[in-house]
Amino acid sequence: MKIMKIRPVPFICLGLLAASSFAAEYVVAPHGDDAQPGNRAAPFRTLQKAAEVLEAGDVCLIRAGDYFETVRPRASGRAGAPIVFRVWPGEQATVWGTQQLDDWQEVGNGVWRAAMDWDLGKNNQVFVNGKMATEARWPNVADEDLLTPEGAEITRGGTSFIQCDLLPSDVPENAWTGAVLWVLAGAKCTRWSTVVEAYDAEAKTLRFDINDQGSIARNMNPADRRGGSFFVAGKRCLLDAPNEWFYDDQQRMLYL
Repeated sequence: MKIMKIRPVPFICLGLLAASSFAAEYVVAPHGDDAQPGNRAAPFRTLQKAAEVLEAGDVCLIRAGDYFETVRPRASGRAGAPIVFRVWPGEQATVWGTQQLDDWQEVGNGVWRAAMDWDLGKNNQVFVNGKMATEARWPNVADEDLLTPEGAEITRGGTSFIQCDLLPSDVPENAWTGAVLWVLAGAKCTRWSTVVEAYDAEAKTLRFDINDQGSIARNMNPADRRGGSFFVAGKRCLLDAPNEWFYDDQQRMLYL
Protein backbone atom coordinates (compact mmCIF):
# COMPACT_ATOMS: atom_id res chain seq x y z
CA MET A 1 0.00 0.00 0.00
CA LYS A 2 1.44 3.37 -1.00
CA ILE A 3 0.21 6.42 0.87
CA MET A 4 0.93 9.99 -0.07
CA LYS A 5 0.09 13.03 2.03
CA ILE A 6 -0.77 16.62 1.09
CA ARG A 7 -1.70 18.05 -2.35
CA PRO A 8 0.27 16.75 -5.43
CA VAL A 9 1.84 19.25 -7.83
CA PRO A 10 2.88 17.62 -11.13
CA PHE A 11 5.04 19.50 -13.56
CA ILE A 12 7.43 18.83 -16.39
CA CYS A 13 9.84 21.67 -15.71
CA LEU A 14 10.80 23.64 -12.62
CA GLY A 15 12.43 26.96 -12.23
CA LEU A 16 13.29 30.11 -14.05
CA LEU A 17 14.99 30.66 -17.38
CA ALA A 18 18.60 29.79 -17.07
CA ALA A 19 21.31 32.36 -17.26
CA SER A 20 23.91 32.00 -19.98
CA SER A 21 26.37 30.32 -17.61
CA PHE A 22 26.18 28.57 -14.25
CA ALA A 23 28.52 28.34 -11.32
CA ALA A 24 27.80 24.62 -11.01
CA GLU A 25 25.57 21.90 -12.41
CA TYR A 26 23.92 19.15 -10.34
CA VAL A 27 21.83 16.18 -11.40
CA VAL A 28 19.02 14.34 -9.58
CA ALA A 29 17.80 10.90 -10.68
CA PRO A 30 15.60 8.11 -9.23
CA HIS A 31 18.59 5.76 -9.27
CA GLY A 32 20.87 8.30 -7.57
CA ASP A 33 22.20 8.55 -4.03
CA ASP A 34 22.38 11.66 -1.86
CA ALA A 35 25.82 10.52 -0.64
CA GLN A 36 27.18 10.92 -4.17
CA PRO A 37 28.62 14.16 -5.59
CA GLY A 38 25.47 14.90 -7.60
CA ASN A 39 27.06 15.08 -11.06
CA ARG A 40 25.99 13.39 -14.31
CA ALA A 41 27.91 10.23 -13.54
CA ALA A 42 26.84 10.04 -9.88
CA PRO A 43 23.56 11.97 -9.36
CA PHE A 44 21.73 12.82 -6.17
CA ARG A 45 18.56 10.91 -5.29
CA THR A 46 16.42 13.81 -4.02
CA LEU A 47 15.67 17.35 -5.07
CA GLN A 48 16.01 18.43 -1.46
CA LYS A 49 19.65 17.35 -1.43
CA ALA A 50 20.26 19.50 -4.49
CA ALA A 51 18.35 22.39 -2.89
CA GLU A 52 20.71 22.23 0.08
CA VAL A 53 23.85 22.78 -2.03
CA LEU A 54 22.64 25.01 -4.87
CA GLU A 55 23.99 28.57 -4.88
CA ALA A 56 23.03 31.58 -7.01
CA GLY A 57 23.59 30.73 -10.68
CA ASP A 58 23.60 26.96 -10.18
CA VAL A 59 21.34 24.58 -12.14
CA CYS A 60 19.82 21.24 -11.20
CA LEU A 61 18.90 18.83 -14.00
CA ILE A 62 16.08 16.42 -13.12
CA ARG A 63 16.07 13.00 -14.78
CA ALA A 64 12.80 11.27 -15.75
CA GLY A 65 10.75 9.80 -12.91
CA ASP A 66 8.44 10.53 -9.98
CA TYR A 67 9.74 12.45 -6.97
CA PHE A 68 7.72 12.22 -3.75
CA GLU A 69 9.04 15.04 -1.61
CA THR A 70 8.72 18.67 -0.61
CA VAL A 71 11.60 21.01 -1.43
CA ARG A 72 12.94 23.84 0.73
CA PRO A 73 15.86 25.66 -0.95
CA ARG A 74 18.63 26.76 1.39
CA ALA A 75 19.80 29.73 -0.65
CA SER A 76 18.29 32.27 -3.05
CA GLY A 77 19.28 33.33 -6.52
CA ARG A 78 19.88 36.90 -7.61
CA ALA A 79 19.24 39.04 -10.66
CA GLY A 80 21.06 37.49 -13.61
CA ALA A 81 21.99 34.40 -11.60
CA PRO A 82 18.84 32.48 -10.64
CA ILE A 83 18.82 29.05 -9.04
CA VAL A 84 17.29 26.79 -11.68
CA PHE A 85 15.57 23.40 -11.48
CA ARG A 86 14.79 22.03 -14.93
CA VAL A 87 14.04 18.69 -16.51
CA TRP A 88 16.71 16.78 -18.40
CA PRO A 89 16.35 17.62 -22.14
CA GLY A 90 13.85 15.31 -23.84
CA GLU A 91 12.58 13.75 -20.58
CA GLN A 92 9.60 14.25 -18.28
CA ALA A 93 9.62 14.34 -14.49
CA THR A 94 6.81 14.74 -11.97
CA VAL A 95 7.43 16.28 -8.57
CA TRP A 96 4.67 15.39 -6.10
CA GLY A 97 4.45 17.66 -3.05
CA THR A 98 3.89 14.59 -0.91
CA GLN A 99 5.63 12.13 1.35
CA GLN A 100 5.26 8.44 0.69
CA LEU A 101 4.55 6.34 3.78
CA ASP A 102 5.41 2.64 3.77
CA ASP A 103 5.87 1.51 7.39
CA TRP A 104 2.26 0.62 8.30
CA GLN A 105 1.06 -1.13 11.47
CA GLU A 106 -2.36 -2.68 12.00
CA VAL A 107 -4.07 -1.37 15.15
CA GLY A 108 -7.30 -3.38 15.01
CA ASN A 109 -10.79 -3.18 13.52
CA GLY A 110 -9.34 -2.83 10.04
CA VAL A 111 -7.46 0.37 10.95
CA TRP A 112 -3.80 0.92 10.07
CA ARG A 113 -1.39 3.67 11.08
CA ALA A 114 2.00 5.07 10.06
CA ALA A 115 4.26 7.75 11.50
CA MET A 116 3.95 11.14 9.78
CA ASP A 117 6.08 13.90 11.29
CA TRP A 118 4.69 16.99 9.55
CA ASP A 119 1.28 18.56 9.32
CA LEU A 120 -0.51 21.21 7.24
CA GLY A 121 -3.58 21.34 9.47
CA LYS A 122 -6.76 22.01 7.51
CA ASN A 123 -4.77 21.74 4.27
CA ASN A 124 -3.80 18.09 4.77
CA GLN A 125 -4.60 15.72 1.92
CA VAL A 126 -4.01 11.98 1.73
CA PHE A 127 -3.70 9.87 -1.41
CA VAL A 128 -4.10 6.10 -1.36
CA ASN A 129 -2.49 4.44 -4.39
CA GLY A 130 -2.67 7.79 -6.20
CA LYS A 131 -6.33 8.46 -5.38
CA MET A 132 -7.38 11.18 -2.95
CA ALA A 133 -8.92 9.85 0.26
CA THR A 134 -11.52 11.52 2.50
CA GLU A 135 -10.87 12.86 5.97
CA ALA A 136 -12.84 10.87 8.55
CA ARG A 137 -16.19 12.62 9.00
CA TRP A 138 -19.89 12.51 9.81
CA PRO A 139 -21.89 12.02 7.71
CA ASN A 140 -19.83 9.82 5.40
CA VAL A 141 -19.60 10.79 1.75
CA ALA A 142 -22.02 9.13 -0.64
CA ASP A 143 -19.99 9.62 -3.81
CA GLU A 144 -16.40 10.43 -4.74
CA ASP A 145 -17.07 13.65 -6.63
CA LEU A 146 -14.98 16.34 -4.94
CA LEU A 147 -17.33 19.03 -6.25
CA THR A 148 -20.38 17.58 -4.49
CA PRO A 149 -21.03 19.66 -1.33
CA GLU A 150 -22.08 16.64 0.73
CA GLY A 151 -23.38 17.15 4.25
CA ALA A 152 -26.34 16.70 6.58
CA GLU A 153 -29.20 19.16 6.27
CA ILE A 154 -29.49 21.71 9.08
CA THR A 155 -32.82 21.46 10.93
CA ARG A 156 -32.33 24.62 12.99
CA GLY A 157 -29.31 26.78 13.66
CA GLY A 158 -27.62 30.06 14.39
CA THR A 159 -24.17 31.49 14.97
CA SER A 160 -23.60 29.40 18.10
CA PHE A 161 -25.47 26.14 17.49
CA ILE A 162 -26.72 23.71 14.86
CA GLN A 163 -29.46 21.15 15.30
CA CYS A 164 -30.00 18.24 12.95
CA ASP A 165 -32.56 15.48 13.29
CA LEU A 166 -30.14 13.07 11.60
CA LEU A 167 -27.34 13.49 14.15
CA PRO A 168 -26.52 10.23 15.99
CA SER A 169 -27.75 9.74 19.54
CA ASP A 170 -25.10 7.19 20.55
CA VAL A 171 -22.06 9.50 20.54
CA PRO A 172 -20.20 9.25 23.89
CA GLU A 173 -19.94 12.42 25.96
CA ASN A 174 -17.15 14.76 24.74
CA ALA A 175 -16.29 12.41 21.85
CA TRP A 176 -16.87 15.19 19.32
CA THR A 177 -15.48 18.03 21.43
CA GLY A 178 -12.63 19.62 19.48
CA ALA A 179 -13.85 18.31 16.13
CA VAL A 180 -13.98 20.67 13.15
CA LEU A 181 -17.44 21.73 12.00
CA TRP A 182 -17.75 22.69 8.32
CA VAL A 183 -20.89 24.63 7.38
CA LEU A 184 -22.45 25.64 4.07
CA ALA A 185 -25.44 27.88 4.82
CA GLY A 186 -27.25 31.09 3.94
CA ALA A 187 -25.91 32.45 0.65
CA LYS A 188 -23.78 29.29 0.38
CA CYS A 189 -20.97 31.20 -1.30
CA THR A 190 -18.36 29.20 0.63
CA ARG A 191 -18.00 26.88 3.59
CA TRP A 192 -16.87 28.23 6.94
CA SER A 193 -15.46 26.21 9.79
CA THR A 194 -15.22 26.35 13.55
CA VAL A 195 -14.43 24.02 16.45
CA VAL A 196 -17.12 22.00 18.17
CA GLU A 197 -17.27 22.99 21.85
CA ALA A 198 -19.97 20.50 22.85
CA TYR A 199 -22.40 18.00 21.43
CA ASP A 200 -25.73 17.25 23.11
CA ALA A 201 -26.66 13.82 21.73
CA GLU A 202 -30.10 13.87 23.29
CA ALA A 203 -31.00 17.24 21.79
CA LYS A 204 -28.97 16.49 18.65
CA THR A 205 -27.30 19.88 18.93
CA LEU A 206 -23.75 20.96 18.13
CA ARG A 207 -22.51 24.03 20.00
CA PHE A 208 -19.67 26.31 18.98
CA ASP A 209 -18.46 29.91 19.18
CA ILE A 210 -17.54 32.07 16.20
CA ASN A 211 -15.13 34.85 17.12
CA ASP A 212 -15.86 37.04 14.09
CA GLN A 213 -19.55 36.79 13.29
CA GLY A 214 -19.78 39.71 10.86
CA SER A 215 -19.83 38.11 7.41
CA ILE A 216 -21.10 34.76 8.69
CA ALA A 217 -23.97 36.32 10.62
CA ARG A 218 -24.99 38.45 7.64
CA ASN A 219 -24.48 36.12 4.71
CA MET A 220 -23.84 32.52 5.81
CA ASN A 221 -25.93 32.13 8.94
CA PRO A 222 -27.43 28.65 9.62
CA ALA A 223 -30.54 30.51 10.81
CA ASP A 224 -31.12 31.78 7.26
CA ARG A 225 -34.39 30.50 5.77
CA ARG A 226 -32.46 29.21 2.76
CA GLY A 227 -31.13 26.44 5.00
CA GLY A 228 -27.81 24.71 4.64
CA SER A 229 -25.74 21.64 5.38
CA PHE A 230 -22.73 20.66 7.48
CA PHE A 231 -20.33 17.90 8.34
CA VAL A 232 -18.04 17.14 11.29
CA ALA A 233 -14.42 16.01 10.87
CA GLY A 234 -11.12 15.80 12.68
CA LYS A 235 -11.71 13.06 15.30
CA ARG A 236 -10.46 9.48 15.21
CA CYS A 237 -13.85 8.15 16.36
CA LEU A 238 -15.21 9.32 12.98
CA LEU A 239 -12.93 6.89 11.13
CA ASP A 240 -15.57 4.33 10.13
CA ALA A 241 -15.64 4.00 6.33
CA PRO A 242 -13.33 2.78 3.54
CA ASN A 243 -10.97 5.35 2.03
CA GLU A 244 -11.13 7.61 5.11
CA TRP A 245 -8.15 8.96 7.04
CA PHE A 246 -7.43 10.72 10.33
CA TYR A 247 -4.23 12.48 11.37
CA ASP A 248 -3.35 12.62 15.07
CA ASP A 249 -1.18 15.72 15.47
CA GLN A 250 -0.21 14.75 19.02
CA GLN A 251 0.98 11.25 18.16
CA ARG A 252 2.19 12.36 14.73
CA MET A 253 0.36 9.35 13.29
CA LEU A 254 -1.75 8.96 10.18
CA TYR A 255 -4.63 6.48 10.49
CA LEU A 256 -6.50 4.70 7.69
